[in-house]
Order: sequence, then structure tokens, then C-alpha cells
Amino acid sequence: MKNIRTCCNIKRTNFVLTNGSTIILKGNVIQLELFNEKICEIEDGAVRYIFKKKPMRVEELERMTIEKIHRVQEMTVKQNDKLDNHPRAKDIVAIKKIEDLIMKLKMKGLITVEQEGRKLFLSIKDD
Repeated sequence: MKNIRTCCNIKRTNFVLTNGSTIILKGNVIQLELFNEKICEIEDGAVRYIFKKKPMRVEELERMTIEKIHRVQEMTVKQNDKLDNHPRAKDIVAIKKIEDLIMKLKMKGLITVEQEGRKLFLSIKDD
């Protein structure tokens, strides 16, 4: 949270709701259902929250997710080619490389690696 201005004991705060913003949500100060196209306002004691959903940010996040999925798919194709062309290549190592990329891109809950023989497949969870 970034403090913009303090005046008359009312803090005006500008923040982005992310996975780390669970304190406000756990205290039931803000419900996620309130985030829509309209501007909403909530007062919690001396703190007043004004927020709205940004459609451009939603589109940007969707685009970034698709790009991350494509990166993992490209890595899977590369590792499958390596397993096909190199008989001594280990499938466990290929799976580990793909899973490391998934962790790096913070997509663990969305993408999983599956194996059938020496072929690797991705399972992508639908939201």
C-alpha cells in the first residue's frame, strides 16, 4: 500500500489488490464481489477505501497468463523433441525442467505435467 495523503486522521490509500492483500479481505472489510465496473466506497473506522475494477488491467493479466502458458508449451515441445532424438535423455530431468519453469512463472496451480511413456503432456486447469 502506498500512502498518498493523511488529512484529519483519514488515510487515503492507493493499492492494488493482489494475493498479498488478504488481511483486508479476511477482516471482511472488502468483498471481492464489490469489484466491478462501478466505483465503490467502504469506510472502516477512520480509513476510507475507494476502488474499482480496471478492465484494461484484467485484459493485461489475461494476456500475460496466455503468454506464460505458451512458454510452458514451447518448453514441453522442446523437451519432447529431446526425448525423441536422444535415447539416453531422462524423462525425469525433462519433467523437472518443465516443473521448474512452471514454478518460476507462478503457474503451479494452473498447469501440471503428465507423462505417457516418454511423451510429456500439459494439463491446464480451466477457471
